[in-house]
Amino acid sequence: MQLYMLKPDAFPFEPLDYSTSRGIDMVCRLKTANEVTDPEFVYVELKYLLKPELNHGFKYLGIILCWDFDRSIAFEHTAFAAVSETDDRFLKKVQASDGLSRYFLDSNNSARRIEVLRLKEYIRDRMGIEFKSK
Repeated sequence: MQLYMLKPDAFPFEPLDYSTSRGIDMVCRLKTANEVTDPEFVYVELKYLLKPELNHGFKYLGIILCWDFDRSIAFEHTAFAAVSETDDRFLKKVQASDGLSRYFLDSNNSARRIEVLRLKEYIRDRMGIEFKSK
């Protein structure tokens, strides 16, 4: 939330509600060309490390915002499983037209992709802020 307050234009969404006590961490409005009367809302899940086991379903999830990926994840090979769903998804890396990486959880059974924002990389590439480990 602090990063969003400093650089709101760097994020593709606008947070509307934030609470980690009910399963869905944030409800956001996507920044699109749609009129204010016809907004697009998404659920955003917050994770420190993105791991293949998720504690919720994919059905309403639009974005996962994580600090980094767990070392066990292999692009396009590690299956991500959700609670009470049989639709496994796989993490895919796509080079955007601006040269930056974008990540998605894709499914063979669904056309809807879940965007994954890898915050450590995202703020380095889009905001010029890099964290160094001790």
